[in-house]
Amino acid sequence: MKKEIHPGVIAAVLVLLVGGVIAFFVMSGSPSTEKVDLKTLDPKSLEDPEPIKRGQPGYKERTTDPD
Repeated sequence: MKKEIHPGVIAAVLVLLVGGVIAFFVMSGSPSTEKVDLKTLDPKSLEDPEPIKRGQPGYKERTTDPD
């Protein structure tokens, strides 16, 4: 007599297999979690750039700006 595998078992195995593959790629592609010592960084690299002012190239006027 031939034994058949229940379709639910096949679906569960496929879901676990796909989940394992996705988890592998997510874990291998995650950035390192090394801590950065702020004392060794250049203070200029930590500063935010000055925002573009009205009239300068690249400035996009918002509808909430006063006229």
